[in-house]
Amino acid sequence: MDRKKDRYLYGLDILRIISTIAVLIYHINPDKLPGGYLSVCVFLVLHGYLFVVSNGHKEKFSIIGHFLKRIIRLYLPLAIVTALTIYGLRYAPDVIWLNEKPETLSVLGIYNNWWQINAGQSYFARVTNSPFTHMWYISMLLQVELVLPFIFKIYHIIKKKANFWLIWTPFCLLTVISMAVMPYLMHLQMPEMRIYFGTDARVFSILMGMTLGILHDNDRRITLKVMQFKVTTEVLFLLETCVLIFMFMAIGQDSPLYKYGFILASLLTMLIISLCTNPGYDVFRTLRIPPVKWIASISYEVYLTHYPLMFLANALYDFTDQKIQLYYVVAVIAVSTLLHFALSIKFRKDTKTIILDVVKFAVLIPFILVSVYGGQDIYNAKDHTAEMQDLENQLAESAELQEQLQKEFMEKRQREMDMMNDPQAMAAEMGVANLPVTGIGDSVMLGAVYNLYETFPNGDFDAEVSRSHWALYRIIQNRSTDGTLGNPVVIGIGTNGVMGKSMLEEIIEMCGDRYIYWLTITNDWQFPNNDTIKSLGAEHDNVIIVDWESYSAGEDDWFYYDGIHLTPSGRRAYANFIMDSISKDMIRRKMIEDKEKLVMGIGDGYMLTAVDYLRETLSDAYMIAEEDLDYTKVLTEIQTLKDSDSLPHKVFISVGNDQTISKENLDSLLTALSDCKVILIKVPGLKGNDTNRNIDAVIGNHDNVILYDLSDRYQTNPEEFTPDRIHFNDAGSRMFADYILQKLEELNN
Repeated sequence: MDRKKDRYLYGLDILRIISTIAVLIYHINPDKLPGGYLSVCVFLVLHGYLFVVSNGHKEKFSIIGHFLKRIIRLYLPLAIVTALTIYGLRYAPDVIWLNEKPETLSVLGIYNNWWQINAGQSYFARVTNSPFTHMWYISMLLQVELVLPFIFKIYHIIKKKANFWLIWTPFCLLTVISMAVMPYLMHLQMPEMRIYFGTDARVFSILMGMTLGILHDNDRRITLKVMQFKVTTEVLFLLETCVLIFMFMAIGQDSPLYKYGFILASLLTMLIISLCTNPGYDVFRTLRIPPVKWIASISYEVYLTHYPLMFLANALYDFTDQKIQLYYVVAVIAVSTLLHFALSIKFRKDTKTIILDVVKFAVLIPFILVSVYGGQDIYNAKDHTAEMQDLENQLAESAELQEQLQKEFMEKRQREMDMMNDPQAMAAEMGVANLPVTGIGDSVMLGAVYNLYETFPNGDFDAEVSRSHWALYRIIQNRSTDGTLGNPVVIGIGTNGVMGKSMLEEIIEMCGDRYIYWLTITNDWQFPNNDTIKSLGAEHDNVIIVDWESYSAGEDDWFYYDGIHLTPSGRRAYANFIMDSISKDMIRRKMIEDKEKLVMGIGDGYMLTAVDYLRETLSDAYMIAEEDLDYTKVLTEIQTLKDSDSLPHKVFISVGNDQTISKENLDSLLTALSDCKVILIKVPGLKGNDTNRNIDAVIGNHDNVILYDLSDRYQTNPEEFTPDRIHFNDAGSRMFADYILQKLEELNN
């Protein structure tokens, strides 16, 4: 056996195995190996290096022959795994993969990395909405493979004629320039996807491998005598691989070394390759056992199959179970081994090879048959791109409409609040001047009768000197009997003796449901009736205290020497203050009545799709609907509405269409709405969404909440949903809006 070849193969096999394990761990649980994504750099450097050294010794290099080999070795396994994955989805009906057709075509068309950049998927987010998230690397690799043979052909021709340094130096410069692309894109703050998946940003690793390969292909190596000692080479190899493993463990996306990690991992891989392949070195001869070579030989198939199998395992089982993860690893190795074995047909004529090829072909037949069915599924798959784009546009429009509704709601409430400080506007808005006011008072009111009639032309004022609450009782009794008691009633009595509260209670009862505006008196030291009057206001909703005492304090020019009876300016102020008090109270009552009618909606995707239909009936509703509901923001908005006395009395909530809403968030939300009547609607959620279970856990803590259940709506009416199953289509949005309106009507009744 050629010692050099033997050493070379086993050294790189160990590197492949380490990187393959890193990929598996990273995709199973990225928290365990946050820098596992750097293993791709190792594969790329290896690919570039092996491309040169495996072809450099050949007398002739055939571009067509190379393409044929790559089709068999790289593209055929890719096509089979792709078709097998699509077929496997038949057994996972709960899987929602909206981009199945366009993404599958991008994999087969070897442009998946650019497709993902355009689609905007996040590689670092732990998602399982596609089994082909990892295929960006294969697409990039095959894109480069379309160009490399032509570059290598030129190199192969001129290396025999030109000086080595004239060849290697320009190639080295090209590599350095390519290394600057990724930092430059980072400097431009390009999207993470563009930096990570872009062929131009990642090709430097392949070029680094090719640069090293050109050195070795031309026997330009540095060999130190000390490295000929086994212990020295093995210790150095162990140190370098430990550094690589440490990088896999430490350089996560949040690491300060993240932006340098790609280049550092590529450089370290070059050092390890140099150590493993130098004729003067000898690395770990004890690892030259069949399993090492076998695992390394299926590393490409492992990369192809591991993510689709994980996708299906997540869909069918609890992938957090360590037993399931173990079975998954076994399945990846088994499928990869069978696929590699089946595609390694030699087509030689010796008996032993023919028999082995027959066995391989027999293994290949099931792969081909299942792939045919998978190909049919690819052809028949529906492209939801346009449909989901329409949904995205609808959600954007609904978000704008919701913002407009919030603005109109707050502007209306603000106008009402502003009116409280504008007496003339209040009076005009409420038509107070035209009210059939009945005013009953003593000499204080008598002095202002002219001003009162001027202020309330439709009023009826009955005032008399020295009138006490006894006379008030008889007047109210007579007027309520003969129908001349208007609404509202203004009472200005209390300066002629102490008033008994029991009689005042009877007076209030005789007024029925009329609103009574009762003025406090000035200088009540002689007859302390103000406390009694104020207590009536606190105990009766229809008694409003007109605090003339506080309002007139310090206005000496409004009173004669006794501090009770009014001067001409005081009379005008007296009449205006009664007008303002009635106006302000009517505005206040109107705001309360409006508040009782106002409705608030809180929700995520389902509600956002129904905003337009809800607006048709609930034009004054305050809506908080977002795709990803921020509960801290929601609680802040609720508190803001409370502070401005604008929080609607009725609230309907539907949350948890996409992500699980925690018990804590649900409880905090319902607690913040404890003074409201709340309708909480369970909505359909995807597999693994525990929102409805959490709702059941907290609902018992809130007596003001009425629970309704739409959680099985998808099973009974799937035609009302968009393909992602977490939004309503037009028919579903109309149904949902009508359902909410029906429940609000039931709440009103």
